[in-house]
Amino acid sequence: STDNSRAVCEEIARQDRRVRIIDQENRGLSMARKAGVDNCRTEYITFVDADDFILEDSYIYAKEHMEKNIDMIFFEIARYYGEGNIKRENHILQPGYYDKERMRQQVLPRLVWDFERKVVGVECSLCVRVIKCELLRNIYSELNGKSFYYGEDSAITYPLSSVFTKPLTHSVLGSRPTATKTPSVFRIFSSSSVTDLTFSSPSIFITLVL
Repeated sequence: STDNSRAVCEEIARQDRRVRIIDQENRGLSMARKAGVDNCRTEYITFVDADDFILEDSYIYAKEHMEKNIDMIFFEIARYYGEGNIKRENHILQPGYYDKERMRQQVLPRLVWDFERKVVGVECSLCVRVIKCELLRNIYSELNGKSFYYGEDSAITYPLSSVFTKPLTHSVLGSRPTATKTPSVFRIFSSSSVTDLTFSSPSIFITLVL
């Protein structure tokens, strides 16, 4: 880097012990994220790239469901096209809890394309998800050192969604060996879900469209 960012990172790391600097040769976005995932010490992980915004209290809404051991929490998204030009996108999926059977019936058939509505399928961006770190480690380990320069989010989120249709085992999800009877679920946040999900305000991720 030629913009003194290394020194800035070092100063932040000195002030906050949660911040760690990882030295790695430039191998692309996928390998950079993999290094972060491999070095993560928390149960959950999410990605906020340079072209993403999040509401400052977004993860407060997710905390309750992290405590319930949910595998993935899925937010709504809005696209930022310029000042005063923000377009919010509604999920093609209904807000709620999705176990393995509901994933098979409602998510996987519309993962890439919703043939009924003739629209793009489930939003694939990683920035709208809070995911168990162990799940991501398993997916990234299958890259075998290869990096993607286009469609990286899809290459991770599509296989990740298929994981939820498998029995929960120690080798797949890093759970207790007795967890095979535990449902694998993810949660979709929506500002319209306040009646049955007790959320009083929206939690929206905004991504820049350049």
